[in-house]
Amino acid sequence: MAAHSIIDLLEKKEALYTELLALMAEESQALNTIALERLWGYTKEKNRLSTEIEGLRSELFHLASQRLGLDDTTVPVALRELPRLFCEEAAHVSRSVEAILRLKGELKVITTSSRAFVTEYLETVEEIIGILTTQSAKTGTYGMNRHLMETRSSLFLRGEA
Repeated sequence: MAAHSIIDLLEKKEALYTELLALMAEESQALNTIALERLWGYTKEKNRLSTEIEGLRSELFHLASQRLGLDDTTVPVALRELPRLFCEEAAHVSRSVEAILRLKGELKVITTSSRAFVTEYLETVEEIIGILTTQSAKTGTYGMNRHLMETRSSLFLRGEA
């Protein structure tokens, strides 16, 4: 009974990670096109999936605690330890655990790539703003009567240190 429960939970967790991986891949594509509305949707969906994954994690800890003979508590157990706790279904549990760990690794790669892209993009934007504000401060601004005016904060872009 507990062995089937653990398999069900692991398979659900694997399915959620697969769904999260597909979502993160789509989000990565959206980052490349700066589709903000889609990005907010991805964030909402990632939060939902993360909450479900965390709930399954708690259930897995609870089953592991029961298997260890501890009642009314949850003991954190590494995923790689589950096949030993549920030895009657070790092969199936092990396959699910390895699939989950693989998916988590793929998620980490996409997350790292997306963070690097956003950081690079923001640095580029900052450089462009710096160039634009430095140029406008050096060249000055001319008024309607063609006289050089003092640079003020009414410029469209003005850099602030």
